[in-house]
Amino acid sequence: MFNQVATGLVKNEMFEVAGEMFEAVGHADRAMECFRRGHAYRRAVELARAHNPQDVTKLEAAWGDHLCSTKQYDAAINHFIEAGESHK
Repeated sequence: MFNQVATGLVKNEMFEVAGEMFEAVGHADRAMECFRRGHAYRRAVELARAHNPQDVTKLEAAWGDHLCSTKQYDAAINHFIEAGESHK
């Protein structure tokens, strides 16, 4: 039943809700992927800090890229700095 609901949420691009479900049952990697796909980067970074600290810089860079794609350049700067990509 859980898999059907989670699959349905992902198919309907309800990534943040799917991520919350995966997080609740202890599937941190799948939750982070859903949060990332749904552009819920704050949630993905928080989860990565707790479970996969090595992924934090990659997520910060992706967050900065997403902000740039939505023309939020000032907000992107801090995320690029956190990712160690100040050249962007």
